[in-house]
Amino acid sequence: MAAKTKKNTRVESITLAELTKRFMVHLDESGKSDGTRFSYLMELKLAQNELGAETQLSALTADAIAAFNASERVTTLKNGKPKSQLSIDKSRRVLRQALTFAHTSGWLAERAHRREEGRAHDERRTRDRVGREEQRAEEKTRAQGSDHARSRATRSGARRERSRSVARGFARALINHVPNANDLSALRGRVVLVGKDHPSD
Repeated sequence: MAAKTKKNTRVESITLAELTKRFMVHLDESGKSDGTRFSYLMELKLAQNELGAETQLSALTADAIAAFNASERVTTLKNGKPKSQLSIDKSRRVLRQALTFAHTSGWLAERAHRREEGRAHDERRTRDRVGREEQRAEEKTRAQGSDHARSRATRSGARRERSRSVARGFARALINHVPNANDLSALRGRVVLVGKDHPSD
């Protein structure tokens, strides 16, 4: 019986810089726009600067990728201010897509970034949950503010109505003491204020 030939599972060893070139060709063949390819190239250049352009893909462990994801190049602007979460997620996503492409193309035997993918997924779920909780809290605060505003408006309206009622009652009482209600001169010398009657100087 003929011996079974052992399948050659050895993969081609390439560097991160070479992966970048091949991934750019792949994006071009996939019909991606010039703008998309350029933005992806910038993200992979960032990865090369952090991880090393000549680093072999086989040397990229899960810990190395985790360190890249948390690095200042990924999370912080040159002026020291934090990047937006969208920018951070894009840097991480582009490297992950490039490594996935390398794995499916046979240049990366072990997907060291698989564990990091799960970690990134958990982080996204946590951010989404926190975001939903913050949104609900904000909506609750707005609703309470609206209730308070309506309550203030109601109290203010009631106070104005009481003031008008007092003014009308006081005016009627004053007119009843005037011999001729049509004789406005009889009211001269008095100043009528809301709820008060003061002799003029």
